[in-house]
Amino acid sequence: MRAGLDNNILVWATRMDPRPVDGGGRDIADLQRRAQTLVADLNQKSFDIVIPAVVLSEYLCAINTAKHGNVIAVFKELFFTQPFDDHAAAVAASLYRSTRTLEVEPGQTKRVLKIDTMVVASAHVARCSTFYSNDKRCRKLAEMLGMIARDLPTHSEDLLINLEAGLPPSEGGLPPILPPDDLPPFALE
Repeated sequence: MRAGLDNNILVWATRMDPRPVDGGGRDIADLQRRAQTLVADLNQKSFDIVIPAVVLSEYLCAINTAKHGNVIAVFKELFFTQPFDDHAAAVAASLYRSTRTLEVEPGQTKRVLKIDTMVVASAHVARCSTFYSNDKRCRKLAEMLGMIARDLPTHSEDLLINLEAGLPPSEGGLPPILPPDDLPPFALE
């Protein structure tokens, strides 16, 4: 089985952010714990984790260009990157045309909706059964394509994963996926 991840979930699972809250007032440490729990849970259940190439591009925008090769190499070991190919382009265009009535959040443009359709279409083309995003609109798009759409879980069904996700790496907790020198100082909003 395959599960797709949206950008913010990938950010929270793989990078440390020293800020206590993000721009929306959400507890960053909690989001990081939940994202790391999700990745550990998916790995334990033998899911292939799919990162759409559009998401990888968004992720790399916050990282020094000299580090891109290192980050991509780590991600190739951990995830499957789905290219945005002609099939995904056709699915995204069709999905976008069918969403003309979907609301765009204040401060966002239709361009954001187009990017969201590209991300979700890529996960669909990769045959993901489930798509994880903290964005309600992305989850709605995933459902429109027949995927199960989920927000970050609050906990794992596996108590050991829950315990490890709540501890710092020095005490046996889950470490960030990327080595510290490959991490930017803060997560994307």
